[in-house]
Amino acid sequence: MRPFFSLVIFLFIVVPVCAQGMLLCGEATPNPAAQNQVVSVTVSATQPGSLASGCGIIAVRQDSPFGPIVYQPSICPAIFITVGPPPATVTLQWSTAVPGGFLQPGMYYIQVDYRDQNFGPAQTTHFPVRIDALGTPPPPILSRTSAPVRGTTMGLSINAPGFGGSSYLLAASFQTNVGFTLPTGLRIALDQDALFPFSFPAANPFLFPNFLGNLDASGNTNAPAVNLPNLPVLNGFPLAIQGALFNSMGALTLTNPITVCIE
Repeated sequence: MRPFFSLVIFLFIVVPVCAQGMLLCGEATPNPAAQNQVVSVTVSATQPGSLASGCGIIAVRQDSPFGPIVYQPSICPAIFITVGPPPATVTLQWSTAVPGGFLQPGMYYIQVDYRDQNFGPAQTTHFPVRIDALGTPPPPILSRTSAPVRGTTMGLSINAPGFGGSSYLLAASFQTNVGFTLPTGLRIALDQDALFPFSFPAANPFLFPNFLGNLDASGNTNAPAVNLPNLPVLNGFPLAIQGALFNSMGALTLTNPITVCIE
């Protein structure tokens, strides 16, 4: 019954989103990254199209998709970069190194603009990546443990030494172009789009099993997962996930957000 319910739910969510046209998906690696690393973003799309710039990356912003620009290419080659559904991919790169020092630890959003195959107006999407300080224990890390392939279960893991036994909560969205800020000031990367209500505040167990649970004594879990229906329309669809940890006092700590391309 689980595959059937996952199929029905995704159809209910995805069909209206598909009507909006082409979507760009991507995954930043490594994520989190160190202050001196090169970050690669591998992108695909739901439909054939092209990137709006020969540089691929338009800008990188700090803290939010609307934050200050920390990187922007000055000269871009006059080349035509095509994108399309998986297995077609394009890899873009951004060096986190800056002259004379390092970027501050925190969240950064890589902006990539794109057009559909009819050369319509440029659209914008953002891929979040967390940069961690060199030589210090990293904040909680969210990772995928298997590929996001249609008709399979994509496994997830949380690694958070020092948070042993803490409760965790995950949520999901299609994109990370807006996000929202909690009353505490913490910023969530996930958009409150059509997928978000199926993951939060109570995750649909057919789509998102074990999105609520507890870390083991070492601060780890491999329990969360995403059940991906075998729907051809999902090829190249974006998916974003982020987690939060709660200690015994109720204090909230966020994981890095991750984005993937459904294959």
